[in-house]
Amino acid sequence: MATSQNGWPVYTTSTGLVPLNWVTGRVKPGDVHYIFDHLCRQIHTRVEPIRRDWSWGWAYRAIRGQISGFSNHASATAIDLNAPAHPLGQVGTFSKRQVEEIHAILMELDGVIRWGGDYSGRKDEMHWEINASPEAVKRVVDRLKANNVVYPKVDAGEIVYQNIKVGRSGTVEAALDALGAHKPTVIGLLECVGNWAAIRRWAKANGYSIYTGRIGDEISSNGALLVRHGSGVTDHGYTTISTPWFGPKGKKINGRTSYWVDLVIKGEPTRVFLFHFPWGYGKVVRNALCYIQVARLQRRWASFHVATKNLCILQDGNLSAVSRMPYSPRGTANKIGAKIIGSRGVDQVMWRAKKGSVLKPTSRADTTSRLGSDHYPLITNV
Repeated sequence: MATSQNGWPVYTTSTGLVPLNWVTGRVKPGDVHYIFDHLCRQIHTRVEPIRRDWSWGWAYRAIRGQISGFSNHASATAIDLNAPAHPLGQVGTFSKRQVEEIHAILMELDGVIRWGGDYSGRKDEMHWEINASPEAVKRVVDRLKANNVVYPKVDAGEIVYQNIKVGRSGTVEAALDALGAHKPTVIGLLECVGNWAAIRRWAKANGYSIYTGRIGDEISSNGALLVRHGSGVTDHGYTTISTPWFGPKGKKINGRTSYWVDLVIKGEPTRVFLFHFPWGYGKVVRNALCYIQVARLQRRWASFHVATKNLCILQDGNLSAVSRMPYSPRGTANKIGAKIIGSRGVDQVMWRAKKGSVLKPTSRADTTSRLGSDHYPLITNV
């Protein structure tokens, strides 16, 4: 039996194929249909609206520009979305923000779908194809069904994470009001320097306790965890790494501090960590040692309470979640048995469930509000 470029069997007619509401054509039934439907929902709500009349599926044909070899469209395992807006061979038809969101979606699907914009040769930014075996696709589909993942209909987040850095627009109170609108149990804040008085006022007025290091200390004054009163806090603390590093403008900063709090979320013991990595590990080599030490701290702390607590890590990793550099977020997640459930550029949320946990977290970026920062809020719903 003939197969397409990705190894799936070719269909010479559309018999046996099924409609996909997002495109005018058909796709392979079962797991392929399910994962394409999920992908299209994410693209439609998080990247750009999909026009069905501009999008298509199965086509019995060769690979464009080649005289042999079947296209993945021929096996009904590829779709084109909004094709006129993203012509074959053109680059940059999506914005930088849209590309970041596309890569976040693909990561959530464990890489079983490949985007034509990531081709090493001629780009095809309209194109999306299955890039894995039937067994791998089934594993992802089973996980999606089990977790009942829904985007972006998260009405209330249990945990919200934001690099706040307010100053260019609005006030810190307005920014916290926007975060508080999600009615979270925990708010993780980074880049808080200069805003401590406002943060204290807001926390007191809205029923939150502040957990941080020694406010005013250069090492530990950069972030805080705000926990809603009555959340069953059992312990909290912070750990400092004193290795100097250098900021974007060359300023020497004497270390990094990470914060944590143990509490109860929906009846389950949970430890929430807040990590801020040194800036520019991939750009400033002299920051690498401090970066690696923070990653090692992350891994060491994650080795505790494996069976008794859920672990949620909120971090500005200053490195993409898809990076393959040593001590990258992806490497740490793999090392500690966690999953990156949310990513927006260099911001990530990691989750590792305790033994027997029934919590099934989802995460999304709130793309409607930047709160005067260069980061979007990440909202984790459990």
